[in-house]
Amino acid sequence: MTTLSQHKYPFVRLLLPFALGLVCGDRMFGEMDTVTWALVLFVSSACLMGAAYFLKSYSNRWLFGGLTFLTCWSGGYSLVQMNLSKTVFHCPDTPTSYHVRLLDAPQEKERSVMCHVLLMSQIDSLQTCTLNREALLYFPKDSTIAQWQKKEELLLYASLSSPHNAGNFDEFDYARYLTRQGISATGFVRQGCWMRIAHPVSKSSLSFSERALKHREQLLAIYRKLGFEADHFAVLAALTVGYKEELSTDVREQFSVAGVSHILALSGFHVALLAGLITLLSSRLPFKFRGSGLFRLLMTLTLLWGFAFLTGLSASVIRSVSMFSILSASYLLRRQPLTLNTVACTALLMLICRPLWLFDVGFQLSFIAVVSILQLQPPIHRWLLRLKVKNKWLNGLISTSMAAQVGTLPLLLLYFHRFPTHFLLSNILVIPLVTLIIYLAVLMVVLLPIPVLASFLARIIGWALTLLGETIHLLDNLPYASIDGIWIDPIEALGCYLCLFLLLSYQAQATVRKIANGLILLCLLCTYHLISFSQLAPHRQLIFYNVRGCPAIHCIVSRSQSYLVTPDSTSQLSQLRAATRNHWMHLHLQPPVDVSTEYAGKEILFHRSMLSFGGCRVAIITDNTWKHQTASHPWAVDYLYLCKGFNGQVENLLSLLPAKCVVLDSSLSERRKRSYAMACRAHGLTCISLSDKGSVRFLL
Repeated sequence: MTTLSQHKYPFVRLLLPFALGLVCGDRMFGEMDTVTWALVLFVSSACLMGAAYFLKSYSNRWLFGGLTFLTCWSGGYSLVQMNLSKTVFHCPDTPTSYHVRLLDAPQEKERSVMCHVLLMSQIDSLQTCTLNREALLYFPKDSTIAQWQKKEELLLYASLSSPHNAGNFDEFDYARYLTRQGISATGFVRQGCWMRIAHPVSKSSLSFSERALKHREQLLAIYRKLGFEADHFAVLAALTVGYKEELSTDVREQFSVAGVSHILALSGFHVALLAGLITLLSSRLPFKFRGSGLFRLLMTLTLLWGFAFLTGLSASVIRSVSMFSILSASYLLRRQPLTLNTVACTALLMLICRPLWLFDVGFQLSFIAVVSILQLQPPIHRWLLRLKVKNKWLNGLISTSMAAQVGTLPLLLLYFHRFPTHFLLSNILVIPLVTLIIYLAVLMVVLLPIPVLASFLARIIGWALTLLGETIHLLDNLPYASIDGIWIDPIEALGCYLCLFLLLSYQAQATVRKIANGLILLCLLCTYHLISFSQLAPHRQLIFYNVRGCPAIHCIVSRSQSYLVTPDSTSQLSQLRAATRNHWMHLHLQPPVDVSTEYAGKEILFHRSMLSFGGCRVAIITDNTWKHQTASHPWAVDYLYLCKGFNGQVENLLSLLPAKCVVLDSSLSERRKRSYAMACRAHGLTCISLSDKGSVRFLL
């Protein structure tokens, strides 16, 4: 591996501080108003950098390098802060009227209908305030809402709030994710609190991206007309145009376990297949003239950008086609076609245009995969040749798959906590099938004017999709298909990449110093992991989870023994497990024993909504059976857990069950939570609202 010199890889040296500035700006957003100072720093350091460039003394060139670093860092910091500031919206404390416009078609969820809208203005009794902020609004399920279209305008009355998390331990930061997507608020609109005031505008006034999505919908309609249904339609739509809304959870899980979930997301793999097909066909054109190479290259780029248009201009396809375009420009300039410098240049240009793409998992994985293939594929290819793998196609497929998997593994473990053990076999079996399906789908679309041939190809594609599904199912059911529950933090992921960098550096030029540095870093990484693991050893504890619609208490004895108490038989257990999965993996817990009915064990007793664990008593109140009861000898408890279904008085309940602490579940209405909190304060009791505090832990 060649050293990153300033002259050979200038864009790498610019990208690193710029990306660091983006990360710092994202972390500091909301903490303090520093965007003005960052802009001043950017302008001043850029001016000084320009002056330092003309320094003649080589010993002073460090000044130019330092100012370049500072300029790139402050530029990234300023850009991300300015982008995030566009989402700032101070939501009123009370319900308010809004004038909104739909930005996308409504999406049906499990219990509601979600609409992505633009808050055009806020209307009150005194004035109308222009907003221009995006929001996610949830409506009750209604047949008329499903018929709404983009650009429809509504007047509605709702209470909005800034994106926020549930506060569960180690949960996905959904609030930050929405903010990075440009969402300023979320809210629920009650039945009858909206009115349509304008229908969608004519097709001639659609924006470029809206026209792209319109063409994608027309292509999806053609797929349906040709007979593709259910999973066949979902997989074909994902493979060819990046439409993944109809992929079932089971299909996504099977592809993930098999280690080929990347083929469901349009990326460089799909663009490379199409570019290869277009290049092959254009090279067979009969005419030859001066500049024909440039003509074929421009034709290839035109068709690839047309493909990006058909996919609705998705971010992943734009990234891949942009990289291919820059590679093509390098080819025209007779430079080395693909280097780290080219990849860094592509990433830098894209991040300048869309700074928040840096935090997109797909963006990170796609660029890391390309860099890994560039750096790791050649040595793996030579290693396979020594193992007598002479077939060029097989060698190329294996070496490329291994390089991409090794390079992306730390990120995969960081974000998805899963390692697909059969990824190599999966890629060898699945990639040829996917290639065939994509090529046949392109040919099918081209032959649409000849219905007989298009229908014949659709039937062949259907057989190929069936074979693909059976192959994935077979791989999914192989023993030890994946290792789940692996937890690493960002520091460990960074340490893995540093170890990989040192390994590549040693492979390029073996020195004793590099061996020593690598061993020291590996020892530090192992020590950090062992310390983190030992510190997370769970003590005997109670955890009250904040999952709306699913009151739950987790009683933890050890890593291998815990109990999940869910007194409500209608609880959303799948939602509960999704919200708590990361925390269980972080603590390295075995799946807990589900307790929803009467249960008596060595460590735990659950009887008539009364929980006893580790010498601690918890009364779980989910109904009004205690409302009119009296007791001559009250039964003291440590925690009184009030959930949806109880609407009595806290005073009467405390006379039966004197408690040290009252816990309010998030399923209670805001009015009841306020009332119960006031009653607790009047009695001098500690009151914890899970809606405000999130999950709470009590060590026993």
